[in-house]
Amino acid sequence: IERWLVLGGSWGATLALAYAAAHPQACIGLVLRGMFLGRHADVREFFDGHRAVSPVAHELIAELAPSAQRGHLAQWAPGVMLGEDTALQAPLARAWQAWEAVLDGGPVPDLTGDEHPETVSARVDKYRVQAHYLAHACFLGDDWWVAAARALGEMPVALIHGTDDRICAIDSSRRVHAECAASVLHEVPGCRHNPFEARMLATIRSMTDRFAERGHFND
Repeated sequence: IERWLVLGGSWGATLALAYAAAHPQACIGLVLRGMFLGRHADVREFFDGHRAVSPVAHELIAELAPSAQRGHLAQWAPGVMLGEDTALQAPLARAWQAWEAVLDGGPVPDLTGDEHPETVSARVDKYRVQAHYLAHACFLGDDWWVAAARALGEMPVALIHGTDDRICAIDSSRRVHAECAASVLHEVPGCRHNPFEARMLATIRSMTDRFAERGHFND
């Protein structure tokens, strides 16, 4: 594919922005949904900034940590997943996944039931990979996105973000929008991080339809 419209959500939006900045000649436009910048502040916000949303769900992770680390879960949790304590990795990965689900509007799950060993192993593998990237600032650095957004020049960019997204803060999309000359920002009321919420999905579709018709995202 020589030139294409690149769409990415969450970590996919991170990759899409980095890719477009490195290979602008290959991109006719970008659709970035639920932007994740990979900064240390973003990781801290995810682990330590939303306890009030569900203290019960947050405690699923916090209760696994030593008391001295309970206010520093953003450093502790990835460290455990990259360490040698395999007995702790399985319950931590399960609690981490549950916390994500609750932040995205789901109920607090019951984590007491038995699971198939392959399910447990696959989840641990997933969060070990995720921890590897988070522990290294996604190999991009905290301020990478500023130069990346500016490098896009007049490339059409649509930023789409739910106003109630607690997994990737809407401030990330606002920051990229401020640095990206030809971008439009659509804040979707009441939506969280899930791309398949009705309003979110409708907004994504309207942006891709608009681009197909006009070659840009402007009204």
